[in-house]
Amino acid sequence: MREKILLMSALCMVSSNLSAENAIVIEQPTSPLKIETYTAEYERKSSYSREGISHNVTLTNTSSQEVVAYRVTFNSFDVFNEDMGRGLGGISIETIPVGGTTSGGWKQSPYAAFSFRGYGTGVAYVSEVRLADGTIWSFNQQRVLEELQKISADLTAEIFEDGDGN
Repeated sequence: MREKILLMSALCMVSSNLSAENAIVIEQPTSPLKIETYTAEYERKSSYSREGISHNVTLTNTSSQEVVAYRVTFNSFDVFNEDMGRGLGGISIETIPVGGTTSGGWKQSPYAAFSFRGYGTGVAYVSEVRLADGTIWSFNQQRVLEELQKISADLTAEIFEDGDGN
């Protein structure tokens, strides 16, 4: 009986891993914040929430001063590695002490969000950080684009523009 339970548990773990979405972090050595953990998961519509992709991160302040605000950008790719539209910029205005950590979660609602389920890929990177002295750090667009093109080769720098062409 015990062997059956262990076997069933192992099969459940294997089958759940087979249908899990991918989550990739684009590291940037000069960033004042480091993404420690990142998950990207499809969420079905329910009575209390809309269908979408849930992005969750844990970040650590690796700089020599407090962080007072930050933006983490999330890009989603469907089951066919096609870009699911403008990336989601998750903004937080909070003080993170030197060496401190914080967590945040944001939900993206792209068209056909269901196509992310099971085989989609979520990508997270720190895109902007405001430090206590007023300095604003920004991401290296070329580096991020090169990493995104590893998933979908036809992407261009237009992926960073907002819907108004700005």
